[in-house]
Amino acid sequence: MSKKVVTSLFILTAVLSTIWVCLVPNEPISDQIIYHQRSAAMAAGQGLYNDDAHINMFWAPGYSIYLAAFYLIGGNHYYIAFLANIICYIALVMGTFALTQKIYSTSVARVAAVAVAIYPGFLFYTTIFASELLFTALIVWAAYFSWRSFDEDHPWNRKTVISGFLYGAATLVRPQALIMGLLLPVLAWTHSKKLRQGVVRAVIVTAMVLTVCLPWGYRNYHKFGSYVLVSANFGHNLWMGNNPNSTEGYNKIDDVVDGINIKNMGQLERDHFLRKKALEYISQHPWEYFKLILKRFYIAMKSESISVTWNKIGITNGLSEAAYLPLKISANLIYYLVMGTFLISIISKIKEKTFQRKDIFLCCSIVILSVPFLLIQAQDRFHLPLIPFVIMIAASKLSKFYSFS
Repeated sequence: MSKKVVTSLFILTAVLSTIWVCLVPNEPISDQIIYHQRSAAMAAGQGLYNDDAHINMFWAPGYSIYLAAFYLIGGNHYYIAFLANIICYIALVMGTFALTQKIYSTSVARVAAVAVAIYPGFLFYTTIFASELLFTALIVWAAYFSWRSFDEDHPWNRKTVISGFLYGAATLVRPQALIMGLLLPVLAWTHSKKLRQGVVRAVIVTAMVLTVCLPWGYRNYHKFGSYVLVSANFGHNLWMGNNPNSTEGYNKIDDVVDGINIKNMGQLERDHFLRKKALEYISQHPWEYFKLILKRFYIAMKSESISVTWNKIGITNGLSEAAYLPLKISANLIYYLVMGTFLISIISKIKEKTFQRKDIFLCCSIVILSVPFLLIQAQDRFHLPLIPFVIMIAASKLSKFYSFS
């Protein structure tokens, strides 16, 4: 990467995030409070616990561990968490530039990186206690090293191992990253390599993911007597999105499910029970399940306003209550602009017969990252990890007009 470009991107992201943090002194709400409290407890050596002081394996630990590392050094202050998020934000912008440069060109990479840097959904997340920035940065850098691994013919190389390590770290943040190894055979095809090279790399990456998650899985085995790789909430989330009373998105599960009280079940027992019930519902109602998939797609993709909603306290205190609605509208308008440009770029490439294998790789990344909110349950924030890949494709067209050179 060009030293000048990297420096410029660093300054841009650092300045934007610093201004935002100073203007919007946000405070955690809802799940953000849980992240803050659990990270502070981990930094104090108390481990990961539930709200009722029971040892936890329900939530993926990755973001809490990341935040706890900063709290351990700087104390469990809100601005320490903001600093941790800013580092993820900067890493995401740099990763977007690096990956886009490898796939397309430096001029396209400049457009894509600047677009990610000024994208409200990412900038506003620097003052939110949530895993989106960390997960997205890890995924983008993992994709970069996966792409670079094909610079060498031998599958077992340093870049393959690094990509596996990063996917493993991302899996600890969100278990959906466990299936990202499926991209390696696609990359083999993208690079005109033999399929075998992609399959072998996929095996190596998956092995690295399991290795990274091994210590946490052992911790769960030691504490609960069962080896749980990351978290015991798959069944919970699957049932949340696929049951007779599902709202297709987040909803609180009742203590009684099909006449059985699940309140006093152990975490693992409850997860297995809910997974079984969800799969029964899906198998018995395939048409309803298909309609739920369509509804979930709409829920996940309809808007880009959660980053403003979760910053409402900071916006009201730091700016004014009157600034809340304009920021929400602006975030949505920019989101629609990005998605519209992406769709136009895809259609244009197909019409001009310039849709290439590298575009297909990015589209496959988008599809794989969409699996959880399509098949399990949806929230509008779940589409955020897709945005860098969407922007890369859009930038491949926009760069013809704006090169930032």
